[in-house]
Amino acid sequence: MPTEKVLQSRETGFCEHENIISMVGSPSHSINSASWASTLQICSKIAASVHFHQKFKQAAGYGHVLPVRVETLGTRKTMSATFSGDETAPFFGFLGAAAALVFSCMGAAYGTAKSGVGVASMGVMRPELVMKSIVPVVMAGVLGIYGLIIAVIISTGINPKAKSYYLFDGYAHLSSGLACGLAGLSAGMAIGIVGDAGVRANAQQPKLFVGMILILIFAEALALYGLIVGIILSSRAVGDIWRPFPIDTPLVGGFEPLWIRTTVNYKSTGNRIISLGRKRSNSMAEEVSSSSPAAASTTTASTVAAAGRAKSSTRFLWPSVLRWIPTSTDHILASEKRLLSLVKTPFELEQVNIGSGPPGSKVRWFRSASDEPRFINTITFDSKDDSPTLVMVHGYGASHGFFFRNFDAFAKHFRVIAIDQLGWGGSSRPDFTCKSTEETEAWFIESFEEWRKAKHLSNFVLLGHSFGGYIAARYALKHPEHIKHLVLVGSAGFSSETDARYEPLIRFRATWKGAVLSQLWESNFTPQKIIRGAGPFGPDLVQKYTSARFGAYAEGEVLSNEETRLLTDYVYHTLAAKASGELCMKHIFAFGAFTRVPLLQSASEWKVPTTFIYGYEDWMSYEGAQEARKHMKVPCEIIRVPQAGHFVFIDNPTGFHSAVLYACRRFLSSGADYHSLPEGLISA
Repeated sequence: MPTEKVLQSRETGFCEHENIISMVGSPSHSINSASWASTLQICSKIAASVHFHQKFKQAAGYGHVLPVRVETLGTRKTMSATFSGDETAPFFGFLGAAAALVFSCMGAAYGTAKSGVGVASMGVMRPELVMKSIVPVVMAGVLGIYGLIIAVIISTGINPKAKSYYLFDGYAHLSSGLACGLAGLSAGMAIGIVGDAGVRANAQQPKLFVGMILILIFAEALALYGLIVGIILSSRAVGDIWRPFPIDTPLVGGFEPLWIRTTVNYKSTGNRIISLGRKRSNSMAEEVSSSSPAAASTTTASTVAAAGRAKSSTRFLWPSVLRWIPTSTDHILASEKRLLSLVKTPFELEQVNIGSGPPGSKVRWFRSASDEPRFINTITFDSKDDSPTLVMVHGYGASHGFFFRNFDAFAKHFRVIAIDQLGWGGSSRPDFTCKSTEETEAWFIESFEEWRKAKHLSNFVLLGHSFGGYIAARYALKHPEHIKHLVLVGSAGFSSETDARYEPLIRFRATWKGAVLSQLWESNFTPQKIIRGAGPFGPDLVQKYTSARFGAYAEGEVLSNEETRLLTDYVYHTLAAKASGELCMKHIFAFGAFTRVPLLQSASEWKVPTTFIYGYEDWMSYEGAQEARKHMKVPCEIIRVPQAGHFVFIDNPTGFHSAVLYACRRFLSSGADYHSLPEGLISA
């Protein structure tokens, strides 16, 4: 790295060369308005014809302190008042956009035509199979969409009048277009050949259909790889932020850098990438004004931590408009706080350390040999000192924020604690390493037990919903001494394939469509992967789901527009984040949500009094709970809540609250008010 210098100058006017200065926040080197006379001499020693950018003039005019370390200095020619960058660069960018669309469409055309010939030939003798055999044509047509996406991203990124556009940007866009286009072309050729032969063979031997579909899926994946790489490559073309540096004369010390990075230190939050382009010079003073002199007094430890965060955050720069999955852990926690703003009861959010894995167990929370700790995102509500403790566990694909309509009501009677299970919500999301049902259950049960120990809890009421009910029941079977009552809400694990309600599903599994979906299920294809695959369109998909599920088609109390908006935002970020706990699905459930190890088999071992709560329209059948009750040796009751489906606590929160309070009447000071089943509830 070149020698560090303290730069001081007040330059007037703007010359024909624009400056590119790489800076990293440093408390020991600063630019201020006290003295500016010696800077031109220093700059002349570093590189020929180097001048300061207008931004520095404006920042200096306001007298702001800017921490700076000189890494490299160089020059580039300003081409005109309306164009900034290299004149030939847009040629390569537009060539990339054209290549993406043209080659992808060539692949789509070949695949459509080739497989279409097979469909037409086969349809002469077997016309009833034409619609079933149209799949290769559809998959070939999708290839053109991939090229269109990349072409649009590239073309919108080429605007030299708005921001600098260099050869590096052009090459990045060219490689992006070629990657997507040629991948689409190869996928189209594979789909066409397989589709042509496959539909003909399927007409003679129907059992070949599933195999043909799988081959087509993997052929389509080739184009998807090109799309993903194309998006990544196009994101590297970010104009002013990363710049190619055509240097004509060697710098002091013989350094000839390839890239220039500009970084400003903002207080103690770590380094943050910005650009020093001419177009943004008016906002420099505002950006620098956020830097506080107090930042210079941070300790060495905090500086190192900030540098570590900066290193990870600047390894790849993803402009928000080009970020394929617009989410992060910070987004999850921020959306969680916005949703919880609807709750009136004071609460505390905390990350409870559960260590690196259960003591003495071979199952670790993450795929690593290190002892890195993991955390459970926990929310605790204020309550009276003598209130019983209620621990709430969410279901599959959910988080504790789903109970936002219930916290206020329960906090009046309980010390309410809700968690995000390991691998979900705002909790740690370690790599999912489990290979069997036993290991998967241990992942959740033992992480919950470590959380309980960290919180010093015992003798509490445990409430679990859906998959969370399954985990709560398994935990109660293993650690009954800590639970005084178990509340299972729409719990999984009690459904039986012999139930008449599931007969249509059993028949569907026997069809070719069911066979394809079953194969996807066994390959651990989760609903969350669809949300991630949709990229920037994912929030719209989630919004349509929440609006329909909890709005137009809600059984009970419809969510308000504000509740829907906040819940949609929260649901998207929790679903689109890194895959972890969700990958338990194939190990716990068989296709159709039938548990591989039903809780019915353990009903005779039940040691904790239990209350089942089901929405009247819940797709989880309460009849399985009735069957389990016949074998239980502890008190057990089943309550059905009207005007509610599977999410009974959202659909009919008033009825749900009454059901839970009735179930826990023995532990409440107001239990006499719930001596009889509340009106409207149904006892099964």
